Formats: sequence, C-alpha cells, structure tokens
Amino acid sequence: MRMGSFRCGLLVLAAGGSLAFGGEKSVLGQQTVVADPPSPGALFGISVAMRNGVAAIGASDDSGSAMFGGAVYVFERGEGGWSQSARVESDDLLMSDFVGYDVALDDADGGATLVAGAWGSDTSAVIAGAAYVFERDFGGVGAWGQRAKLLAPDGRGSDVFGLSVAVSGGVAAVGAPLADAGGVLERGAVYLFEREGSGGGWVFSQKLLADDANPDAQFGFSLAMDGGRLVIGSIGSDGQGNGSGAAYVYERDAAGGRWGLVRKLMGSDVDQSDQFGYSVAIDGGRVVVGARRYDREGVFSGAAFVFEEDAGGAGAWGETARLLAGEPVSLQEFGSSVSVAGDLIVAGAPGTPIDGADDAGTVHYFLPGDAGGWVEALVVSADADTSGAGGGGNLFGSDVAVVEGDGASEDVWTSVVGARGAGVGLAPFTGAARFVVSGADAPCPADLVPPEGVVNFFDLAAFISLFDDGDGAADLAAPFGVLNFFDLSAYIQLFNDGCP
Repeated sequence: MRMGSFRCGLLVLAAGGSLAFGGEKSVLGQQTVVADPPSPGALFGISVAMRNGVAAIGASDDSGSAMFGGAVYVFERGEGGWSQSARVESDDLLMSDFVGYDVALDDADGGATLVAGAWGSDTSAVIAGAAYVFERDFGGVGAWGQRAKLLAPDGRGSDVFGLSVAVSGGVAAVGAPLADAGGVLERGAVYLFEREGSGGGWVFSQKLLADDANPDAQFGFSLAMDGGRLVIGSIGSDGQGNGSGAAYVYERDAAGGRWGLVRKLMGSDVDQSDQFGYSVAIDGGRVVVGARRYDREGVFSGAAFVFEEDAGGAGAWGETARLLAGEPVSLQEFGSSVSVAGDLIVAGAPGTPIDGADDAGTVHYFLPGDAGGWVEALVVSADADTSGAGGGGNLFGSDVAVVEGDGASEDVWTSVVGARGAGVGLAPFTGAARFVVSGADAPCPADLVPPEGVVNFFDLAAFISLFDDGDGAADLAAPFGVLNFFDLSAYIQLFNDGCP
C-alpha cells in the first residue's frame, strides 16, 4: 500500500506552487504544462476537461493559425506523467472564432470524443457561434479529426452559440446564452445534437428554453452533463433579485428520448448579482453550482452550493450544503469553476490574492466531514510569478475538472486546473495548466519506517537497503524496471521535501 502511494507521487512530477493541507487529504504529485508551441496571449487553460487519461485544454485566443482563432491541446497520461499528444483546431478556422472557449470530453467512450465551443464564429451570422466535434483516430491512428461542425438551426447574430458545451453518451449540448427567443431579449437557449448510428455524423435533436426566463437571463451560460442528466446555468435569472441566477436540471425520457425539466435550482442564501449558475457540475445524483459573485463573506468572495437528488424527498434535488473558501476574501470569486467526482468537490477561485498579488488564484478541495456536511480538505495555489509576488495575474482556477483514480489506484483523484493568465516568458495570458494528484489519508512518500510522520536517517537507510537489494519499491523514476541514479535522486528530493 505504501509503495503504491510512493510510486504515484513520482508518476506526476512536482512543479512548484504552494499547498495548504487540512482534513484527510494530501497531494501526491503535480505537473504544470504549457502549450507546445506556446502562443502569447492564447489564454491556454481558459477551459479544461478530463476523462480516462485524456485531458483537453482550451486556448480560445490562440493565434497560431489565425489571429485569436483558438485551439484545443490534448494531453495524455503515460508512465512519466502527462504529455501533449495533439493540437486541434477547426478545419475552417478564421480570425476571432475563439475555438476552445469551452471544451468537453465524452465519458461514455473514454474521452475519445471532444466538443469545443467557438462562440465567435461568423458562419451563420456575425458572432452567431459554432461548436466542433473532434474524434480520436478519425483520419488516422492518434489523430483528432473534425467529425462535425454544429450550428444552431435558427441561429442569429450575437447569439454566442458555443459559449458553453457538454457531451455525454453521444449527446452534445451547446449553449447560446445571448439568444433571443419568444420576444425575450438574451433569454438564452441550449441546443442538443445526437450522434447518428455507425456513420458518426451529428444531427440536431432538440432546443431547450426556460419557460420562466426573463430578459438577459442568459440560460445556457454554463452546462454539465452526466448520462441522461443535464444541468444548465442561467446567471441572469432574476428570481431572487436582478442577476441572482438559477440552474435547471433536465432529464432524458428513456422511452421517447426527449429532454424535460425536472427541477429549477436556486441557492438558499442568494440575492441580486450573485451569478448563481456561473459554473455547474454533476456526478450521478449530486449537482454543484457556483455563484462567483456571492458577497456575504466579502465583495465577490463567491460560494458554491451542493444539491442532492433525493434530499427533501424522492427526486426533490434539495440543497444540502453551501461551500465557502476556508478563508474568504473579497474579489476571489470562489465558485468561478466547479467539478465533482464521487465524494470530492473542487472549486476554483481565480481572483484570490496571494502575498499581496491580485488574481493569483486558488483551488479548494472538499470532502464529506465525519460529522456531516463538507470540509475543506486541501487548498492548492498558483505558482509564484517571476517577481516572486505569489503568482499575481495567473488566474489559477480559471477552470477545473476532476476524476476518480489516476490510472493505477482508485483511492486517489486526479484534477486539472487551468490558469489562463499565466505568463510564458514575458508574455502574460499565454496560460498554463496544472495536473494535481491527491488522495485521502495518503502517507508521506519519504516516510518508510516508524516513527510515522517524521522523515529521518532511518527512512533514508531503509531506502538504501531497498535499493541495494534491487527491491521494486525503490524503483521511483523512469526508466521503470531499472534501479539507477534517477531513483536515488528521486528519493533524495522527496527526503529533502519532508512531510507536510
């Protein structure tokens, strides 16, 4: 068991940043990545998605092929960590398409289907928007070929179709939050598309509207899908005050295939301008909704709300928790991004100041508490910037995605965090992303023998003994299967880092 955690810590190479620990959760490893080649001002990390060892990272302002045309970078997990396997852009890329503003990977096929929003596309009309479907191995082994371009059948200028996307089980949802409908300006709409049989094409199947949407409701601003369930954020809904926000849960009728509204969600302590629904996430019977401008703990300090399917009665989708940063501060916008996997909830706060530097960013991890409710078990913060000012401007937590497992163990979670403001060299907003492997009750990887929680000479001696004996437990670094200087160097690094 100890060896499993030890190896996991080395599979993903450490890459800076400060960590704060609490509860029963620890970081086993980290790896920061950037686009190859980097595009200055690309906003790499503005969106992230992850499934089954595949991660998609959006760079909506990437100018590699067309000025602000955008691109999506695909990373895959191997023995040495995460590495870029593809750079994906649309076949008809034009200036200011903003491909990759939002990205999603299909859970049903292990992440082999990628949907990318391009809200700036002018195909139908100026800024009507579009979305693209890419598939792994389409057009060649390892290729990510464009399978389809999705357009709203009734799209009009400035709809920003593609500002949000989601996909699950061969169904794609695309949000157009500024679409007018039924005489209501910027009411918002969500369009559903389905994969056609063995041919692989995609066809429009249904348009969703909120019956109670007010002007500027922006229904479809955020989306999350899990199987036959879809959550839609509406940041301008005014049910609890102007701009208070709401979220809607839809389910698919197994018999007819149509999607219908199940419940409208509103936070118990939400009022005007909170933007409840700015981010949404779903896993099974649990929904998380971010309200980045919630201000009860400070101006725009932010919050996230948890809803459970049967809380308050069968199918009631009652609110069970309100999550806040352990130390709320003004302008941190906690809840700008949220993700959930099993019993782990992750929330990004890209505006968190660190060491006096604004917009550095933090990401907060929550686990169920022993006495009920949720506890903040871990906080991960931005890398320090070149001036040492705590990562100011990184906007770490721009987007987050978390899954259970790391390819070797089910007792850990792997998350990817976008930092769209990070600079590469001297170019701000080039962007970066960080993979974080974390686990509950994880032992200190350098602590091999008693006393537990203390790293000393006895642990070093234990490692040397394992190394001399050719024991696989000492095989900590690539190339795996061979004990050499790299394994010794890896342990020394762990030893010097000590235990949190």
